[in-house]
Amino acid sequence: MYLESFAAFSERYGTTSPATAVLLGLWRLLADAMLLVGYRVMLRRAPRRHQSEKT
Repeated sequence: MYLESFAAFSERYGTTSPATAVLLGLWRLLADAMLLVGYRVMLRRAPRRHQSEKT
């Protein structure tokens, strides 16, 4: 899937460096946002998990 989307990107916008840099930057931003959301979800669940182990 990633290779197909990159191929479509190359066909549409060409292989110019600025366009590639923008695409990679957007992928990085999305990955960082997903990582942050996962971290915050685990922080919220951790106290509950710790309390249930005590009882």
